[in-house]
Amino acid sequence: MKNSTIIATSLGGVAALAVGLAIVVTSQQSSLQSATIQPAPATSQSATVPPADVTTSSDEQIDELLTYLIEEEKLAHDVYVALGEMWGTQIFSNISESESQHQSQVEALLVSYGITDPRSVEQGVFVNDELQSLYDSLIEMGSQSASGAIEAGILVEETDIRDLQVAIDQIDNADVDAVLTRLLNASENHLAAFSRQR
Repeated sequence: MKNSTIIATSLGGVAALAVGLAIVVTSQQSSLQSATIQPAPATSQSATVPPADVTTSSDEQIDELLTYLIEEEKLAHDVYVALGEMWGTQIFSNISESESQHQSQVEALLVSYGITDPRSVEQGVFVNDELQSLYDSLIEMGSQSASGAIEAGILVEETDIRDLQVAIDQIDNADVDAVLTRLLNASENHLAAFSRQR
């Protein structure tokens, strides 16, 4: 995966996020209000991805992209579950449910392309070393304060958005592009929801 243009660019997004994690998040004067975000309803389209009849991007590109992105979606889910348990903030519970649906959509693509699912069944455990390091840093950041937890959520969504935009630009397969576009739209909504909690 190291030689892939897509993954290298994605990991560049992770590196940028790691730099952002060094910023000390100051406590806010007012307490955060609970948000009630309704997760995107599951649809038959998300459960059944069209077969990969026409492949215009290389198999290696697709393999590396999807194995990275499904773990990135798992990271978002696992971070939100952990921070929700720490702070009891509704926004984390609601968005973590949406992240589960995102993983299901990418999983359907893995099945369609015959790609092995890399995810661990353990919460907070990742095959990709960079994502494991990122998860650990986000949890450390989010455990400092409720405001720090919100900032961690913002950084997760900003990173997802960057990676998805790069992938959409570089992958030509219509079925993959359709799923990634749905994920991008959802991440933009999540980012807006977290930003309102600042």
